[in-house]
Amino acid sequence: DFAGTILLVSHDRKFLNNVVTSTLSFDGDGLVRENVGDYDDWKNGQGMQVAQGMQVARVAQVVHGKPRAPEPRAPAAAVAAKKRRSYNEQREYAALPAKIEVLETEGKMLHERISSPEFYKAGSENIRTALERAETLKTELETLYARWAELDEKT
Repeated sequence: DFAGTILLVSHDRKFLNNVVTSTLSFDGDGLVRENVGDYDDWKNGQGMQVAQGMQVARVAQVVHGKPRAPEPRAPAAAVAAKKRRSYNEQREYAALPAKIEVLETEGKMLHERISSPEFYKAGSENIRTALERAETLKTELETLYARWAELDEKT
């Protein structure tokens, strides 16, 4: 019933065949390939390689005995500049918690009102307006949380 992923290493092939849904194989030159299926599927070449073809990851820096050339990187200043908040973003980031708190408080009060038995004795127009506002609050909060997370990633 576990919904996550488990990385399992075992020499018991029967156990692997009964448990796994995909295998990782080391295919030389520092390459790792992920194959759908159990051990026998991989051994017989029947395992489908993931992502239409193969998903390859380098696990070694040396290919054919020669060190790989380092990949070019952006200058550190350019990377830092991209990750910084602008002045306006910093102001927005500072104001977001208060905005979120106001909307959460309004949402709590509205939820308590909707939860009470007297709420449904009110007219249909009042009920519809309150339920629409609850949905709008939910959407606005999701937007604010997403923006806060986006700005939080920047330093």
